[in-house]
Amino acid sequence: MDNPTAVTGPDPGVIADAAAALDQLGLALSVFDGESRLRLANEAFAAIYRLAPGQVRAGMTLAEIVALREAANTGPAMAARDYVAWRARVAQAAQRFESRVELRDGRSLVIVHQSLPDGGWVSTHEDVTERQRRELQSRQLGWNDPATGLASNAVLAARLEALARPGAEMPVAVLVFDIDRFKSVTQMLGLGLEARETTQALLRQIAERLSKVAGGSALLARLAADRFVLVQTGETQPQAARTAAWAMQQALDAPFEAGGRRLLLHASVGIALAAEYGGVGACLARADLALLRAKSEGGGRIRFYEPEMDAHHHRSQALEMDLRHALENGEFEIHYQPFLDLLTNEIVGFEALARWRHPARGMVPPTDFIPLAEQTGLIEKLGSWVLETACRTVALWPGAPSIAVNLSPVQVRNPMIVATVQEALRRSGLEASRLELEITEGVLLCDGPGSLATLQRLKSLGVRISMDDFGTGYSSLGYLRNFAFDRIKIDRSFVSGLPASRDCAAIVNAILGLGRSLGIAVTAEGVETTDQLERMRQEGCDEAQGYLISRPLPAEQARALLAGRMAQALPA
Repeated sequence: MDNPTAVTGPDPGVIADAAAALDQLGLALSVFDGESRLRLANEAFAAIYRLAPGQVRAGMTLAEIVALREAANTGPAMAARDYVAWRARVAQAAQRFESRVELRDGRSLVIVHQSLPDGGWVSTHEDVTERQRRELQSRQLGWNDPATGLASNAVLAARLEALARPGAEMPVAVLVFDIDRFKSVTQMLGLGLEARETTQALLRQIAERLSKVAGGSALLARLAADRFVLVQTGETQPQAARTAAWAMQQALDAPFEAGGRRLLLHASVGIALAAEYGGVGACLARADLALLRAKSEGGGRIRFYEPEMDAHHHRSQALEMDLRHALENGEFEIHYQPFLDLLTNEIVGFEALARWRHPARGMVPPTDFIPLAEQTGLIEKLGSWVLETACRTVALWPGAPSIAVNLSPVQVRNPMIVATVQEALRRSGLEASRLELEITEGVLLCDGPGSLATLQRLKSLGVRISMDDFGTGYSSLGYLRNFAFDRIKIDRSFVSGLPASRDCAAIVNAILGLGRSLGIAVTAEGVETTDQLERMRQEGCDEAQGYLISRPLPAEQARALLAGRMAQALPA
């Protein structure tokens, strides 16, 4: 070291001891004299800049050390000359100074600089790259949804609060998007860590598509699970909200790829406008109510909030509480509607239909409680009860009639449905061939391959599978090609048009011809007149069901009708 005695300042021995101590802590230490020459550096100093210990020697100038760092790609992000000049200015300031320096290799260092009386300085160097990354991630977790990168709930709440303040008046629309049947999609993807990662990747794809059409001034946030929120400001409403909702639905309609599967997703949208019905504060809740209406109407729809939705929501909540109570307290019963064999004119089977006898409301229509049971997941408990009760009841009836039980999409997508059917057959003693499980096309729309596999497993038990409401969906013919259904049921909307409507007659004849060519039995639903019944006989339909034959009956009356003890005339 050049003339070390000419340098005044801290005792060199004390600094050396400090350097050794800082080595233990992983902190780098360097001491420079008034001529910007290195007096002392610990091992951590060379290590932090990716230099070999022998490369850093006492007497080297700061510029020389920076040149070594440049060669090792650990030089400062700024130009070397500017960095050396900046460090000289810091030394002349004669005060403690802390700075953050970015290196060319992408790391960040915090350098604490303490001037010495002779114009030199002591500095410590700490790599804070990882700490900085954690801090950034922590901030982002507050600002952004970790799964999608969209704005977080906190940002959404702050935005809505700011828009609700006095003086912030402007057109505001809140749009809530929900992916229809998303839970079924995630169940199809499976369980475990890999399935969760696939679901997260799918959510990111959804977020990316929504972001592309959201608009630069709008805030897009992920509210929860598969629910997203768009806040529009300063736009002409309701046109802008309707346009955005439609564009986002269109963006989601293209197929997604996830977990090696090709998925088709659709979204329902609820919209609330701040200029109507009470301002920004209630917009999110009201958009949620509009979303509920959109989903209750079958999904894939756009609905604006209307005041009557509040009352409907309160009624639905009350009905849901009653529904849960009814399941626990045995308020449900099963009515049985017969099938008439059109060749023998004999009753050959029944369809089991759930009925709810409410202690105060009386008989609650199935159109009220079945959709609610599906939305709340209660349909699984109700459906299992109907299945087991119907099997146990009909197993004891004379003539060995068949019994048809409806399965909802929720039930079919539950992997336990096969075990549930097996247990119902075992406990009731009913022959599997006498049980017919009815599904609608909705069972197959979201997860066709998975649901078809479940139906195949059910059929392997010996039960029969029928497609209800045939002809009303878009893909019924395709499903007949992919799965050997035992029966198709002509939807009542076609039967009701007979014999006057030529269109209905053509559709009915086509379905009957299809059934004959594929060897599938055909049942006509909703037969209410003798003309309709006679037309179905003439065209070769196998069975008929409807009010002309019998309304759904309680179990004892249905059994009496079967045994010929009930004074109900069957059509000749």
